[in-house]
Amino acid sequence: MSHKVSCPKGCGEYEHIGQHWSKGEVCSEPLLSQNQKEIITGCLMGDRYVDYTDKNPSFGIIVCNEEYLEYLDEIFGVFTTGVRVENTAQESVEKAHKYNFRPNAKVENYSEQYILSTRNLEQIKEFADWYSSGNKVFPENIKLTPIVLKHWYVCDGSYQIKEESKRGNIIISMNNEREFKDKIESYFEKYVGVSVDRWREYKTDKGRIDCSAVFHADTTEQLLEYMGSPLPGFKYKWP
Repeated sequence: MSHKVSCPKGCGEYEHIGQHWSKGEVCSEPLLSQNQKEIITGCLMGDRYVDYTDKNPSFGIIVCNEEYLEYLDEIFGVFTTGVRVENTAQESVEKAHKYNFRPNAKVENYSEQYILSTRNLEQIKEFADWYSSGNKVFPENIKLTPIVLKHWYVCDGSYQIKEESKRGNIIISMNNEREFKDKIESYFEKYVGVSVDRWREYKTDKGRIDCSAVFHADTTEQLLEYMGSPLPGFKYKWP
């Protein structure tokens, strides 16, 4: 069944509103808000992606957290194509077996994966530039606002409590940036006023090098205060 979307500029309803904007015959693509751009920035700093195979790229997220995607879908509104199931638990297990990622994978250990993607938007081209080297590299001029940091944290961060002290540490994984630690440290020092307390690197059993920034308990409390309230679906990452 076709689903028509109303153009926010009052042009009418369209089944393919992205094509309506790209043609530019009646109106142009509405501008993403600053809030929406900061969310995309934070998510891309996590393990999210830009699909730049078409003339105009799109931004997408695949996660098991449907509540979070429904929240983003509401924020991005007409810019998205909605939330849908990308992989069932059974499909995820079959892929794990097929590609020998987890040969012993069982359905009961998997959840459904959901996807949210934007329409193909010319404005996403500025984020496609992150991939110009062939790998995703964070720009030097990222402003680590509370919104950016919060979405980066929920995508690639964890909150771990030490039993002896009952206090938590934030750990943020950033494998693609392990050669650019000075740049990462400058984000936190300039915008949050804290330092990365230490870096943790180790080789996984599959030969990949994992790199994470570790923040001690006092620094963690400053980061949590800076980010503010938890995002939907991720309350477990806040104390």
